[in-house]
Amino acid sequence: MSHLFSLSELKYENIGDVLRIEEASFENPWSKKSFLNEITQSISNNYIAKLNSIPINNIIAYISFRIVCSEMEILKIAVSKEYRRIGVATYMMDKCYEIALKKNAETAFLEVNKTNFKAINFYIKNGYERYGERAKYYKNEDALLLKKEL
Repeated sequence: MSHLFSLSELKYENIGDVLRIEEASFENPWSKKSFLNEITQSISNNYIAKLNSIPINNIIAYISFRIVCSEMEILKIAVSKEYRRIGVATYMMDKCYEIALKKNAETAFLEVNKTNFKAINFYIKNGYERYGERAKYYKNEDALLLKKEL
């Protein structure tokens, strides 16, 4: 399935497309400033996924994660609504695990809204396990803490 997609580094000129996906995907989206700050951090890794069959305007997803010591923390992952459930999120995560392993990461961590059952099921299906909760992490909603050994 990887021939359907390609992964490349998020650059300044891609921020508008990423913001469009972000705003359609999250109730409390990151701002342009947040993304610009993230792409300047030395520990940050930010990628976009493109659908290879579309020649232009083909950014369909993105992922942001950090690697500190042996830990990978996934900060953001989102897919355009019209391209969900075709494998792009799994493709991005698998590619990012490869990158993290090359940088000596051993474990991946993330937070997910306790009421986001689709995302929770996706992460569990992809090998994540629950290890805790954060109360009121998303304003009035709790977050589940998930981890996966790489």
